[in-house]
Amino acid sequence: MTDDALLSYGQLSVWRDIRGLPRARWHEANFGARLRVPADAEYTPAEVTAAVRALGVRHESLRTVYATADPMAPRQLVQPPGVLADIDVAVVECAEDQVNMLLFGQMQQPFDLSRECSWRARVVTDGGRPAEVLIVRHHITADGGSDAFLEADLRAVLEAGGKAALDAAEPAPNPVPLSEWQHSPARERGRRSTRSHWEKIFTSDLVSLPRIAPAGPGEQVLQCMIRSRRAHESAQRLATRLGVPLPSVVLAAYTWSVARVTQTPVVVVDLMSSNRFHQQWSEIVSSMNQWAAASFTLPEHSADDPATHFVDYVRHVQARGFAAYRHGMYDVDEMADLRERTWAHGDELYSVCAFNFIDMPIPATPVTDDPPGGVETAWEQPFHSIGHPCYLRAIDEGAQALTLRLRTKQIAGATAERVLRGMYELLVAADG
Repeated sequence: MTDDALLSYGQLSVWRDIRGLPRARWHEANFGARLRVPADAEYTPAEVTAAVRALGVRHESLRTVYATADPMAPRQLVQPPGVLADIDVAVVECAEDQVNMLLFGQMQQPFDLSRECSWRARVVTDGGRPAEVLIVRHHITADGGSDAFLEADLRAVLEAGGKAALDAAEPAPNPVPLSEWQHSPARERGRRSTRSHWEKIFTSDLVSLPRIAPAGPGEQVLQCMIRSRRAHESAQRLATRLGVPLPSVVLAAYTWSVARVTQTPVVVVDLMSSNRFHQQWSEIVSSMNQWAAASFTLPEHSADDPATHFVDYVRHVQARGFAAYRHGMYDVDEMADLRERTWAHGDELYSVCAFNFIDMPIPATPVTDDPPGGVETAWEQPFHSIGHPCYLRAIDEGAQALTLRLRTKQIAGATAERVLRGMYELLVAADG
C-alpha cells in the first residue's frame, strides 16, 4: 500500500457532495457503464474476467480506498494489485433486453469507501458467449469520461491474449500524481486566475438566483423528460451555422427558458466540466468532473423578437461558457471558503441551476420522428437527488436525438415542465 495522499480536486468534489449522505443513500453516487466485448473473436468467460481484473492492475483508482475518519481531510490509499482478488467480478447469463435492468440493480448496491475498492463488474454472456462487461463504480473512482479508456484497455488485453498487453503499455496516468500536480507550486498562477473567476461570480452585483416556484405537497424530487429528433436537428443546424458546439446551443436554450420562467434576466449556472483539457490527464481513469460557474444575461427586449435575440444570446453563452470551463479545475474547499465570505445568497452550496451535456454514441432505444403535434413531456423517478435544485442533463443520443432530463428538488412540477417545454419550443424554432 502506498502512503496516503491528498485527494485530487475531482475526488474531493465528489466527497464534499456525498460525505453527509445517510447509508440508505450511498448508492446514489454510483454510475454504470456497458463495455462491449469485441465481436470479431471468441473469448471465454474466464478470459474476459481476467481482462477485467487486469484493468485494476493498470489503473490505481480501481484499487484505492479512502481514509474518511476526518471528513474534512480525507486521504486516498492505493492498494497493491493483490487486492483485486477481493473485487466483485462475476459471470451472468442475461438476455439483451434485460441488461439495463441488471445494470440498474448493480448500481443500487452501495460501496463502503473506507473498506473496499469501489467498483464491481459483471461479464454478461449470451448463450455462454461473453457479449459485454457491466462496470459499476462510485463516482469518486471514475467519471463517465473514463469509460472509453476502460473499454479500450479491455479490448487491448483481450486482443493480446492476456494482461501482458497492459504491463507493456506506457504507465497510465493515475490520481496520486494528478493530485500532486494540482497542488504543486508550478500551478499557482492558474490557481490565482481561477480564484479571480470565481470571485467575480460570487461578488457581481448583476448576479442573482432565479426565483423558481416552490414545490407543493408530494413534489420534493421530480424529473421531467423530453426526447426529440426534431430538436436535435434544429439545434445542430443552428450550431453549425454559428460555428459553435451543439452544447452551447442547448445551454443557451436552457438558461433562456429559466430566465423567462423566473423573470430573472441574469442566471447563474454550474456547468459540469470534464476537465480533460490537459494532455497528460486527458486519458486518466478517475473522477475529473467539477462544476464550473458561469452567469448569463438575457438581451434587453428579448421577448420582442426571440428568434433574432436568441442567435446573439447563443454567442454570448458560448463565450461565457468557454471562460467558465477554463476555470473548472479547482480546490473545492478553497472556493467554498471564498463563497462563504463573498456569496450574497445565503448558505446555498450550489447555484439553483446546473447543466451537464452528455454524448451517448449509441441511442438507448431506437429513434423515431417526433409526433405531428410535437413531443410530450414524461415524468421519471430520478436515481439520485444529490446536488442542485434545478439540474438539466442534455443527452446527444448517437447524433440522432436530443434527450432533456430536468431533475428538480422542491420546485413545482408545473414550473419544471414550463422550463423544459420552453426549451423544446425554442430549439425546434431555433434555426428559423
